Amino acid sequence: MTDRAQSELIGFALVFGIVVLSLLVVSVAGYTGLQNAQEHQQTTNVQPAFEVLSNNVDDVVHYGAPSRATEIKLADASVSIEESLEITVEGESATEGEFSHNYTAHSIVYDSGSGTEITYVGGMLVREDDGNAVAFGEPNFVFTEERVTLPIVSTYPEGTDSVGGSTTLLVETRHSETELYTETVSGDVTIDVDSSHPDVWGAYLEGEARTTDGCEATGTTMTCEPDRVSITVDRIGVRLA
Repeated sequence: MTDRAQSELIGFALVFGIVVLSLLVVSVAGYTGLQNAQEHQQTTNVQPAFEVLSNNVDDVVHYGAPSRATEIKLADASVSIEESLEITVEGESATEGEFSHNYTAHSIVYDSGSGTEITYVGGMLVREDDGNAVAFGEPNFVFTEERVTLPIVSTYPEGTDSVGGSTTLLVETRHSETELYTETVSGDVTIDVDSSHPDVWGAYLEGEARTTDGCEATGTTMTCEPDRVSITVDRIGVRLA
């Protein structure tokens, strides 16, 4: 009788242990799944905000707006301004010999803190999840057989360069100055992009080259044979408030 009672007690303990363990596993998995779903929804909501940011920068650059402010809601995330883009344009002028122009831009980067980043830089919008980056907005560069036109948005920080936490952030963009360069060229023009997202920029340039006679692209370097090159550089101050 005693042996039977002990066996039943041990059996009960084993079953109870299995039930408790199962509940713990389900609870942890459910919490993790809920947390992942919340983080995905947060970053999905931020992506349209960055599209608005890009449109607001276009208003400042192309339509004469002195400044624009974009609202971004943070939830245990951060937005920072980081130097990450350099564009070099080289060629030979038909009248003044070789030329080389170098331009830089800072990225506006949303970091979820859990493997997702959303970036605006130079007109390019990029979403990166666990190291895999894809563009969801492209710059307004124009490549034709006759002309290369490069409207470069050169963003730079004004004031603090990083804000984090759970708050509503305003990203203010303000026009500072415009630099123009237009030249009749002789021979090739080379555009080289040094970026923290080389695969994205390489895919963009290679796509443009496939549809433009006289242009070839290898990675982030593009070579064209236009008659003229036009570069517009708009300096845009970025303030996080």
